[in-house]
Amino acid sequence: MKWQLKAVRNALIYWLPFAGAARRLKRLVQPYATAPEIDRWTVAQGVRQCELLRQHTPIQGLTILELGSGWQPTIPMLLHACGAAHIILTDEFDRMDAALVLRAAKIISDRAEDIGQRLGIDADTLRSRCMQPPNVSALGNLLAYYGMEYRRAASISAIEASSVDIVVSRAVLEHVRRPVLSGMFHNLSRILRPGGWVCHIIDNSDHYEHQDKSISRVNFLRFSESTWRWLEISDPNLPNRVRHSEYLSLLHSAGINVVQAEVEVDQSALRALRNFPIADAFRRFSLEDLATVTSYILGRKDVTLVHPFS
Repeated sequence: MKWQLKAVRNALIYWLPFAGAARRLKRLVQPYATAPEIDRWTVAQGVRQCELLRQHTPIQGLTILELGSGWQPTIPMLLHACGAAHIILTDEFDRMDAALVLRAAKIISDRAEDIGQRLGIDADTLRSRCMQPPNVSALGNLLAYYGMEYRRAASISAIEASSVDIVVSRAVLEHVRRPVLSGMFHNLSRILRPGGWVCHIIDNSDHYEHQDKSISRVNFLRFSESTWRWLEISDPNLPNRVRHSEYLSLLHSAGINVVQAEVEVDQSALRALRNFPIADAFRRFSLEDLATVTSYILGRKDVTLVHPFS
């Protein structure tokens, strides 16, 4: 699908007054399910998050908050299988249901041998932690069985200061509008215990390229700020175009020291950037920074940082 048509479709879906009701009706007729290749990719990225974290801190027995848990709690289930004691799931909308929670458990259980080998955890232990509970069907009870609870994103501000050990996200931060990011990072720093950790995976690419392969993964960097603001109004799901180096600066300003950062620099995007006009707002960045399409960021809250409302 051409990206322009995708933009129009997304705008219609988002702004129609009955969009929420239509979404719920569709789910009754056709339950949500991810594609197998997406499941594999999600597990692979989640395992890498666990590897990064376990190089510096244990996961066993900790309290973890996930930003933007989406439809299916695959990465939270992986964290549970690794021994996390309490996992808080957050999202803007209520998307999850009991069937999707059980599907996430099965995804991890089916891959227990490979996951266990990567993380040095016994496969049978992983499977036992993902076993389906008997006679539990309500979403809240099912999540509690796996050590999880579901909260709306707005409730993050109500979470007690210094009560969370780790904050994780995958393919979420790129959808947070630039003016909101700084406040969000400060709020997440507030709820982290001193010495607590963040681990974020960020998709820095033009998301329209996911369906329209005729454009570059950095095609959106050609548009001026004013043009992009109009596109954001029509399609609020667009990525924010914040670059990798900016995330590092925003985290540092919030009192979170970046301990490790891994990036994927797309070589075809790097070539494309040499041949099309880059918008003025991005001319100050290096081409490698602009062509960074994926970021893995591991950071630690400054142990001396005390927030005024802690």
